[in-house]
Amino acid sequence: MKNDRSAKSTVQPIRGYSMALVFSTTAVVDGICMQYAFWNSRAAEVANSIWNFVSFFVLILAIFIFCYWRILVVIRRQASAKYLTNPVKSDMSR
Repeated sequence: MKNDRSAKSTVQPIRGYSMALVFSTTAVVDGICMQYAFWNSRAAEVANSIWNFVSFFVLILAIFIFCYWRILVVIRRQASAKYLTNPVKSDMSR
């Protein structure tokens, strides 16, 4: 059987945090190393996908939003303190 390297594969880069997962879901088929291709159950694959989505997208987005929200709170507090110490007088009050 001819080894067709032009076919699309589901090979993903090895991530350092999940070496145990890589070893348990990897096999060599026709001389090609297939990573994350052989799962013990569909539930394990779905659980891993959900964990990756939450930990690499949702959690990072939540941290990003929280930090920028805190920055805006500080900027508003400083702006209101500046206004209270030196209020701007309008031209109508002259």
